[in-house]
Amino acid sequence: GDNEAASAGASRFAAAPVSERARWGRGGRLLRRLLVSDYFILYLTIAYFLAMAVFIPDLVTPRNLSNQLSNVWPLLAVAIGQTLVIIILGIDLSQGAIMGFVSVAGALVMATAADPALLGGSPLWGTLLGEGGGLLGGQPYSVPAGVAAMLCVGSLIGLCNGYFIARFAMPPFMVTLVSLMFFSAAGIWLTQSQNIVNLPDEFSRLGSGDLVSFYFGEKAEAMIKRRDILSFVTYPMVIALALTALAEIIL
Repeated sequence: GDNEAASAGASRFAAAPVSERARWGRGGRLLRRLLVSDYFILYLTIAYFLAMAVFIPDLVTPRNLSNQLSNVWPLLAVAIGQTLVIIILGIDLSQGAIMGFVSVAGALVMATAADPALLGGSPLWGTLLGEGGGLLGGQPYSVPAGVAAMLCVGSLIGLCNGYFIARFAMPPFMVTLVSLMFFSAAGIWLTQSQNIVNLPDEFSRLGSGDLVSFYFGEKAEAMIKRRDILSFVTYPMVIALALTALAEIIL
C-alpha cells in the first residue's frame, strides 16, 4: 500500500511539469500566431486605444468617436492605394502631394467665386480662374466635371510615375520623391499658397455629409443644433468602404 501511494505521488509530481509546459506551449503558439498575423497592427491599435481609454475617458465619448471616424475614412482610401503599391514591392511618397494638386485642379473647374486680393497673383488668374470662379463655376454639372478632372489628373500623374519606374527601371522611391517635390511646389505656385474656397455645396457634402446620424441627450429645445448631432454613416465612409471592396475584388 505504501509503495502504491508513493508511486501515485511520484506520478502526479512528474505530470505537473508536463501539464504546465503544455500550457506554456499553447500560450507561446498563440503569441506567435498573434505576432505574425496579418491583423497584428489592428489588434495592437485596439489594445492601445482601450488602454489609453482607462486614463483618458474622453476617448470613448460618442463625440470623439464620431470625430475619429470622420478623420479615418480619407486615410483608409490613401492606405488602400499604398497597399496595392507595397504588394508589388514598390512605394509611393507622392500621394499627399498628388492629392493636393488634384484638389487644385478640381477647384479650378467648379469654384463659384474667387477673391482677386488672394488669388490675383496666380498664373492662372484671368484664364482658368477669375472673380466668377473656375471654368464651370455655377454650372449644374460643375461638380461631376470637377470630380472627373481630379480623377483624370491623378490617374495621369500615376501613369507617368509608373511609366518611368517600369520603362527605365528607376527606383520607385526616387521617382515618387521627385513627384512629391514637383507637384507640391506646383500646387503652392498655382494658388500662391492660398485656399480656393467657394466650392459648391454638393461637393462639400461629399466630404462632410452624412446618411445616418445620432443625437445623445435630452431634447430641451424645439430645434436641435447641428453641431450636437453626431455623424455615423457618412459619404466618406461609403466611398472608402466601396474602395476597400473594390481592392478586395482586385486582389
